[in-house]
Amino acid sequence: MKNHAFTLIELLVVILIIAVLTAIAYPQYKKVVLKTQFSEIVTALKTLIDAQNRYYLTNGTYTNYRDSLDIEYPLSDTYYKNNKYHIQVSKNIQCGLEGAPRNVYCANDKTGIELLYFYYGLYHCSNLNLYNHYNDELCKKLLNVSEAGYSGSDRRRYSGNKLYSL
Repeated sequence: MKNHAFTLIELLVVILIIAVLTAIAYPQYKKVVLKTQFSEIVTALKTLIDAQNRYYLTNGTYTNYRDSLDIEYPLSDTYYKNNKYHIQVSKNIQCGLEGAPRNVYCANDKTGIELLYFYYGLYHCSNLNLYNHYNDELCKKLLNVSEAGYSGSDRRRYSGNKLYSL
């Protein structure tokens, strides 16, 4: 009777192939996850901008209060911190209303991305995680710019007049 077991060399070759495939696929997987999280911020920002504009058309003024807007989020906790109202949109995303006329911002603590919209039509995309250069690529692509308008010790900021698709 013949023994049909795998040899140690065969097992090591299979493990090596799996390791190489994982090393190739993992960076791409991380980019897809980051792009998805980035898209969530963009969607939350656009939702708040639209809600503010609807509120303005109805009432003739902007609001600082999330409860005044006609939107709902699953984790729609509202809290006040640093003289701003914050809205917990999801586990990692916070948004807020500020300024007069009202400006809107959304940020993802996990990725280190912050998007701001100013009432006069200017967008800022800030990379708060200076070691994550893919954030910079996404900001550049989203605003269709080639370089940062501001680069400091705590962030790189990109500015544009329009949001482009990722």
